[in-house]
Amino acid sequence: MFTSVEVVGDVRVRTQRHIAVRLNDALALAVALSSGAVEGENLIEYAFSGTVRTDALAQRQPLGLTASEFATLFGARGDGRAAPACAQASKRIAELDESTEGARVRRRLEAALLCTLSEQASAAIWKRYPGVRLAAVAALHREDDANAALAAVLGGFVAVDARRVDDLKTAIEDDGVDLIFVSEVLGALAECAAL
Repeated sequence: MFTSVEVVGDVRVRTQRHIAVRLNDALALAVALSSGAVEGENLIEYAFSGTVRTDALAQRQPLGLTASEFATLFGARGDGRAAPACAQASKRIAELDESTEGARVRRRLEAALLCTLSEQASAAIWKRYPGVRLAAVAALHREDDANAALAAVLGGFVAVDARRVDDLKTAIEDDGVDLIFVSEVLGALAECAAL
């Protein structure tokens, strides 16, 4: 198992290999998160410009954050604590969580995660940390392995919720991703993970 520092280092190396300009760690992580997301191409086109946009679009597959990297950065710890990146007291995270869109997505996630959020440990970190709630949004928007990513963020996942989460993910894909909100979420999480 890798540490968060090692994951950030690996993402940094990948972006240096595939993007012609040097990016700071937060931007490199934002590219990696966007590359692995539903509508990743649209997210990259919205969030980045110039060479970064062109190179990231051309190299989306190797730049994407893997499931294990996502779990390392945003996964709850075995002792029931939130990941350090999710526990950061960031003004940007708090603003996004409290926004109209943040509240709407949170209600939809809470309805889908009904049984999981009935578990004491998952409910505790969900209620306490806005970063956990936004990491759950990022997990839900992953192109692959959304359920596993949600399980990592929350420290577990009740299998009964899988169908509701799949239905929510399908609804998001059918309705289209809110590029502005999701891009802001990924950028804010990337900033916290890069610290």
